[in-house]
Amino acid sequence: MSNPVTILAPIKLAPGVTETDLLAASETFQKEFVDQEACILRRELVKKSDTEYLDIVQFTDEKSFYEIMKKEQNHPVCQAFFALMSFTEEELASPMPIYQSLSSHSA
Repeated sequence: MSNPVTILAPIKLAPGVTETDLLAASETFQKEFVDQEACILRRELVKKSDTEYLDIVQFTDEKSFYEIMKKEQNHPVCQAFFALMSFTEEELASPMPIYQSLSSHSA
């Protein structure tokens, strides 16, 4: 059995997009896409600055992460969520780092 993997997806808001816009789209993304995918174990959106955020997503395994990445490319809710973000060409061309869980603890 594979260990869960975590993705740290940086988000930079596109010009004119507000945190309120991001939170609304994130909620829709969660309800209409993420909640439908059993391989997504956990998702947390955290704030770095007024325009920068981090979406922390844990998957059951690496294979599932890649399957979800493919699904996101053609899903209208995903595309609406991603449209609020600004990406450089370098960011789009770079693979997202994948972190494998070694151990987990609850508070």
